[in-house]
Amino acid sequence: MESLSEEIRNVSGGLSKGLRHRAENVISKGEAGKRLLVSSKVWCNTIPTTDCDVMLTFPLQANENQVMWLLSRIRGMTPGIKVNIKHHQHSRVYGFYMKADCDTLLKGADDLHLPKPLKTEFGGGHKEFVYDDRDLFEGYHDPDVFFSSQERQMIIQHILNTSLRSTGSEVVGKIELYEGQAIIPTLESKGIVCLLPLHSLDDLKELKSTWIHSFGAQPLGMCSIPFNAIPIVL
Repeated sequence: MESLSEEIRNVSGGLSKGLRHRAENVISKGEAGKRLLVSSKVWCNTIPTTDCDVMLTFPLQANENQVMWLLSRIRGMTPGIKVNIKHHQHSRVYGFYMKADCDTLLKGADDLHLPKPLKTEFGGGHKEFVYDDRDLFEGYHDPDVFFSSQERQMIIQHILNTSLRSTGSEVVGKIELYEGQAIIPTLESKGIVCLLPLHSLDDLKELKSTWIHSFGAQPLGMCSIPFNAIPIVL
């Protein structure tokens, strides 16, 4: 297995400079900023997040062995999720940049029963997505069109939370995992990792034009909690 420094050197050139800079800014804003990613500064200076949909970060001065341990688990147990790793020089935080391939997203949509559009020849409208019947759905072959950024984030979070489980009694730092225990929720609850959705530039542009720079009615229905397709209702 490559060392953490080798991993970083291998992938650092693959991420856009803007995305790295944006992530470093978000990470440095404290726990609330890291978890919600809704500060006005981030919104008004957005950079396209074409490299990934979800980022996972570690606390300052994270143990290299713990970082590599989790990286090996993600790559071994969820091969459909591509992971790039970066060490942010200014914040001194490790980040995993993650994006799922098309087939993995489609299977996740089946698991989550996401409603998706049917082709007109099959009646049109929306129906809960079924992986085995994917040919019935309009545009399923293009995940960037078929899924919204939030849907992709929800699917990745679902896969990480359900597929990453301890295969036996393991100790990560001072945390003991028992067989079958969900790894990511456990590490999040102990402050070892923080899972962040990276928002779509198109969604943010629309909100900026209809909300931030508008004096008319505000589009509160477009706002939703990260990882959950639950609109805010007043």
